[in-house]
Amino acid sequence: MKVVLLQNVKGVGQKGQVKEVSEGHARNLLIPRGLAKAGTEQTLKEVHKISKDKEDRDTRVREKIEEVFFELSDQHFSFPVKINTNGALFAKFDEKNILQELHKKGFKIITLKQISLIGSPLKHKGDYLVVLKDGSVTSTFKITVG
Repeated sequence: MKVVLLQNVKGVGQKGQVKEVSEGHARNLLIPRGLAKAGTEQTLKEVHKISKDKEDRDTRVREKIEEVFFELSDQHFSFPVKINTNGALFAKFDEKNILQELHKKGFKIITLKQISLIGSPLKHKGDYLVVLKDGSVTSTFKITVG
């Protein structure tokens, strides 16, 4: 019997998948517990529409990320921070500080997971390279701290 899983079910599949299971397993366990719905023609059409909508949404988000990464590519940002006489920062400077600045500048689609800063947290003033990575899309830009 075909069922559409409403939740992840160990040994059966993930939420949203259409699976072939025994009729007894579907009628006695999965459907009564709200873990699955019977795989009727209408239900299968709904699942197909939902998955297509999700793919379209993911494609739009991916295109927006690529656009923002391209826009940030080869940019240069300055971060004025307090430093001592030796050029060391009074407070650590890391990816969170960069994320806050990017959000202030309107790049709200960027997340902390996408930002990579070599040598983080930074402890001295100077120029550094920031790498943005999301899947196969990468971008780099420079920052000056100090």
